[in-house]
Amino acid sequence: LYPSPASNQLTVSLDATIDNAAIEIYNATGSLVKSVKNAQGEVKVDVSSLAKGIYTLKVTAGSKMMTKRFSVAR
Repeated sequence: LYPSPASNQLTVSLDATIDNAAIEIYNATGSLVKSVKNAQGEVKVDVSSLAKGIYTLKVTAGSKMMTKRFSVAR
């Protein structure tokens, strides 16, 4: 997951064994603000529409789940 802080684009690198993952981004209040379905490999997520602040990225693939925090700065 890079860069953090992000300004326009966030890159999520998924393990080669993961396919059809769901990527969800939640704001500080827990509201879903962006999602990407069927993600695999290196995914570029446009975060240019997000307000500056701290976000949580959640990746779900089958029964596996991972969360990471990142920030958006302008």
